[in-house]
Amino acid sequence: MAYASHFEAALRRYRPLQFRAVFVAEAPPAFETGRFFYFPDVHRADTLFLEMMKVLYFGTNDRESDERNERIRVADIRRTKARWLKRFQDDGFYLIDASDQPMPEAASTVAKRRRLEATLPITRREVKALVGVTQTPVILIGVLTYTVCAEPLRNEGIRILNREPINHPARGGQVEFRRKLTLLLQQEGIVARDGA
Repeated sequence: MAYASHFEAALRRYRPLQFRAVFVAEAPPAFETGRFFYFPDVHRADTLFLEMMKVLYFGTNDRESDERNERIRVADIRRTKARWLKRFQDDGFYLIDASDQPMPEAASTVAKRRRLEATLPITRREVKALVGVTQTPVILIGVLTYTVCAEPLRNEGIRILNREPINHPARGGQVEFRRKLTLLLQQEGIVARDGA
C-alpha cells in the first residue's frame, strides 16, 4: 500500500513480528487532522483506537464491564497511548486500512464504495502478504469494508472471522462495535495476553 510517509512510518513502527489477528478498517483520517490509529500523540477523535483498547484490554461483554469502562479516563488512555500501541503490537494485533488514502471529505457511501472497490486488488495483496499461509484471522471493521472486501478475501483463502459487519465505532457506533467485536473474539478464543 502507498500510505502517506508519516502514516507508513507509524505502521512500520508498530508492526508485530507475528500476527494473532489483523484488523482491516476503511481508511485513515484526513491528513490535516493529525490523527491516525498508530500516532501516539492524539488528543481527540480517536474513537477506533479507544474502543479497540476497551474491547481488548478492559472487557466490555456485560453491563458491569461497560459501566467500568465508562469510568476509565479517556485522557489517561490517550496520555499513555504509546504504551497501549506497544502492547497491541506485542500481543500480535495489527490494523491496516482497505484504502491507504483518506476518503474525500463529505464523500457519499457510493463514492466510498467505489474507492474501496478500486483499491481491492491492493488490499488483497497486502492482507495476503501479512497473513501468508498461516491462516491468521482477519477481522473487517465497518459496513463498507465488510461489504466490499469480505467475499473477495475469502475467495483468496483468507480467514475472515466476521460473518457480518462490525460497526465502526465513530459517529455513535461504539456500543455495537464493542458488543460485536467482543462476541467475535470470545467465540474465536482471541484474547489479549495478561499484564499491562
